[in-house]
Amino acid sequence: MKAFLKKILLKVFGYGKYIQIYSFIKYRKPKVLRLDIAATCNAQCPMCPREHMEKSRLVGKMPLDQIKKILIDGKKFGFQTLKVYITSEPTVHPDFNFIMKFSKQLGYINHVSTNASLIPRALEGLKYVDNLQISVEGWDKESYEKFRYPLNFDKVYNNLKILNQNIDKKNQNRYIHLPMTKNTDLRKFLKLWGEFVNFIKVDYMQPANLFSKGIMKSEYNPKIKDEYYNFTRKEKDFACFDPFAEIVVAYDGKIMLCCLDFNAKYNLGNINDGFEEILNNRFRKTMKKQFYTQKLSTCRDCSMFYVPSKEVLQNTYFLINQINKEKISDAKLLFRYIQ
Repeated sequence: MKAFLKKILLKVFGYGKYIQIYSFIKYRKPKVLRLDIAATCNAQCPMCPREHMEKSRLVGKMPLDQIKKILIDGKKFGFQTLKVYITSEPTVHPDFNFIMKFSKQLGYINHVSTNASLIPRALEGLKYVDNLQISVEGWDKESYEKFRYPLNFDKVYNNLKILNQNIDKKNQNRYIHLPMTKNTDLRKFLKLWGEFVNFIKVDYMQPANLFSKGIMKSEYNPKIKDEYYNFTRKEKDFACFDPFAEIVVAYDGKIMLCCLDFNAKYNLGNINDGFEEILNNRFRKTMKKQFYTQKLSTCRDCSMFYVPSKEVLQNTYFLINQINKEKISDAKLLFRYIQ
């Protein structure tokens, strides 16, 4: 019934208007709190926008007392899910283990994305994580260390063995989000990493995001530019519901438009204002109006709405189906795009 209703609404209103209606009905009050507990990352991935972010936003961490207050206040506000990642590595925070245990005790559904380089010291905290995304792109040592510079392949691979030994993946929604390039070997990737996760969600590697005066634009990183697929805009009628589905808090307390507003360009308030004030203040309402009319350049130029050609999508779809039939691993490849 829901699928049929969605089809009717899409046909009548178009994609953008449908998302507006959907976000207004479902996300009148956000249920997801995204918290950037640390601004630091121990990797320098060539496809990551960090190299184009303001230097002042690349270091620092949120104090533990402030995190505890945010989590307590957030639960009173009505948040159900906690995500502790944006462009940083959350396990670098010295209090990561305590934060995960504390949030779970408050009743949050914990989501974490990690590059797995610090698993031994973060192991206690990871036991309280419900959804764990492992970030790896390579299908062998050489390709891994190209994308995850300067991390060490052997160390990360051994860390994932330690994770498996201590936390059964059957008791955790553990997966890899794989942004593939033209050179990605899906068979080798599944064979290499499949034992550590329940599934691998296949997507396409997006160009790094270049910020110029706070405006996000697509850029092909010269280090791997020949490996990107060519992208075209998926929808003429742009809209998404991310700014309404969650409240995003940067490590310094600034409220971000969404997880792609890396430089916290939009003055949407500070966490010290309180969640009700953040949600209802005039600036946020203005943001919504601008968002719906596509005046926000960050939204209008968002790389999330660019995809490869229909031929590339179809070829990937059939390749994934074929590999899954080969039963290389008990983990399955899932494709982000519906054919």
